[in-house]
Amino acid sequence: MIKPQDLLALADRLAASPAEPEGRAAVGRAYYGAFHRAVILIEEGCGVVLPRDRDVHGKLRFCLEESKNDELIKIASKLDTLRAERNRADYNLADARFARPVNVQAQLILAKAIVSEIDAAAAKFGEFKPAIRKYASEVLKLGVR
Repeated sequence: MIKPQDLLALADRLAASPAEPEGRAAVGRAYYGAFHRAVILIEEGCGVVLPRDRDVHGKLRFCLEESKNDELIKIASKLDTLRAERNRADYNLADARFARPVNVQAQLILAKAIVSEIDAAAAKFGEFKPAIRKYASEVLKLGVR
């Protein structure tokens, strides 16, 4: 089974190429590495069943933001920023920023920072688990285990 770290490692390999298509792909893999690490925190750590469709991105962000935990709120913001960059890389082919390896590397650095921050927060999930579970079940109408 693939893990978020595998996606980050792939992003590193792709970013090693100076070619723009690989840079754009690296940004996408970096985002999904960080995204899936956050999903694991919410699903496995908090027992929330996130949807398996495009709504997952927003519902994940809402769970992080409504955690009442400053660290997770910052993570949600950073993840949203990285997602916007991933969208630019995938949908805006006229945007030349991804032709510059330094810009691609900046997104990889952000993704790795997000993962590190999630790992640190995971050690304290008992502090935010009740708030996330309550919000997910009562407001987002998601299942909880």
